[in-house]
Amino acid sequence: MKHLFFCSLLACYLSVFCQEVNTIHAEIESAFKQGDGKIELTQSTYVIDKPIVLDTWQDRVIDGRGAKVIVRSHGFRKSPHAFIITAKTRRCGLKNFVIEYDPLPFTQGVITEISGQDIHFSLDVGYPDLPDSPEKSWFHSHGFTQDGSRWLDCQDDLYGKVYRTGDRSGRLHSTSTLTNIKVGDKIALDWRHRSAVAMNAGTGSLHFENIVIHSSPGPAFVSYHSEGGDIYRNCVIGRGPKPKGATAEPLLSANADGIHYGYARTGITIDSCDFSFMGDDSLNLHGPLFVIAEVVDPYNFRYVSPGSGKVSHIFQRLGGGETIRIMNNTNYQIQGKYTYVSYKHLEGFQYDDEAGRSLMQRMNANWAGGKHTVFQVTVKEPLVDIKTGFVFDIPEVNCRGYKVVNSRFHDHRARGLRVMASDGLIENNVFERIKGPAMTIIGEYARWGEAGWTENVVIKNNTIRHCNFYIGTQESANKYHTAGALCVTVHLKDYDDIAPEHKNITILGNLIENTQFAGILMLGAKDSSIIGNTIKSAYQSDFGQGGPFAKSAVPEPIRIIGSKNIIQKDNTISE
Repeated sequence: MKHLFFCSLLACYLSVFCQEVNTIHAEIESAFKQGDGKIELTQSTYVIDKPIVLDTWQDRVIDGRGAKVIVRSHGFRKSPHAFIITAKTRRCGLKNFVIEYDPLPFTQGVITEISGQDIHFSLDVGYPDLPDSPEKSWFHSHGFTQDGSRWLDCQDDLYGKVYRTGDRSGRLHSTSTLTNIKVGDKIALDWRHRSAVAMNAGTGSLHFENIVIHSSPGPAFVSYHSEGGDIYRNCVIGRGPKPKGATAEPLLSANADGIHYGYARTGITIDSCDFSFMGDDSLNLHGPLFVIAEVVDPYNFRYVSPGSGKVSHIFQRLGGGETIRIMNNTNYQIQGKYTYVSYKHLEGFQYDDEAGRSLMQRMNANWAGGKHTVFQVTVKEPLVDIKTGFVFDIPEVNCRGYKVVNSRFHDHRARGLRVMASDGLIENNVFERIKGPAMTIIGEYARWGEAGWTENVVIKNNTIRHCNFYIGTQESANKYHTAGALCVTVHLKDYDDIAPEHKNITILGNLIENTQFAGILMLGAKDSSIIGNTIKSAYQSDFGQGGPFAKSAVPEPIRIIGSKNIIQKDNTISE
């Protein structure tokens, strides 16, 4: 009997760890060549060390039938994508898969000592070791409660360098003030890299159903320059099983966002999904931001783009007739809307390095290298009072037209929904124990260069509990520009002059319970409404109202700043 039991265990081990690598590629390719519209996989587990590429597919579905895809890493920050979906792949679907990485793209441990700004820790058995010189590699570090069930409240992010101090031990020198972290708490350190699923430019109308992602070196799903229209239904991002030899449960799922879309023609649908334990937002939808380097004549201006490419990935997708929305570079008030005609690359034209760095830093605080390409844009109407340094975005590639419904977002860092897109519906979702706000409808102009101003967004019948307990010091609270569990706001360097450019935002019938600052923050909006919401136990901290903007005499659970024509009625507030 013992012999049979041992053989059974050995067979299970061999099926997972000694399985031939990359057999799934041939299986999919063979079915594709036969013209199968629906490809059903035959094995329960596949091991890959290179991505599965769906290249210019149309009208196909791959049904994993519950198969687990284990992605083998090639070393520190050398993990491949699980799936790459290439340009012109349309109306295709993935369903019934589980995706995991081995080894995991993060490590974790227990805090053994805190000395000043130094956090000493020992790594959990079974989790990856630190690289030989971790101080040369940037880590995102996360503090968890002793039982590992949730992020620490009232503790700023643990930024800083990590050093190896011994065999499976290390030290994090935090640049953040340590306010609510102690010996015995858990710590996770991730090294961000590629997403599990990557969608390249030109994809569209994709369908993801019953996909479970237990780990990812970066975001779970990433799409840039797509046509959009993708649907996520019954998908789960959450912590997976313990790695071989481990006794502690994993702390993270995806290292970064759950779903991240940039520059899509249309938005996406998220329905009946459950996302948790990511190292960043559940959802990020945004468009591009550009800086006007020079106005050439009444119909032409120039802008810079990082790098040396001769083609603009944004403008090559435009056909003419789209809107160029130009804003000033202080409070981002809209200065004019112009009709796009054409663009061209200015061969050999460069600004000096200092000017290039200055212009690109206004697009994104991280783009300061100075290397750039110059393009010239032609518009239909004459440019009026447009100056060098003004910025512009293009609403038609801001992921507009999206739905987030019937889903649960919980127990993760950063924000639930970080949305910079118009024409959206956010309805009947649950947000719980998110370190930052449950959702921000925001123009991230001042730092990230992720546009932009939004309009026609309905946020209704959502439940928000214990969100936005991010802040650990009064200094951080005074700088915190998302000081609300539900925020409609804009990221500025200076809030003395706020332009009300968000428009027609409806916040209706939501329940908000237990949050560090306001229940609802509306800043920089007009012609909007806040009706029939219930807010319980706002301002559950000692840091006052928070934010770098004007304060009221008494903290207000519904906080309206720099906005006009806002309807408030039938809201219920309680302690």
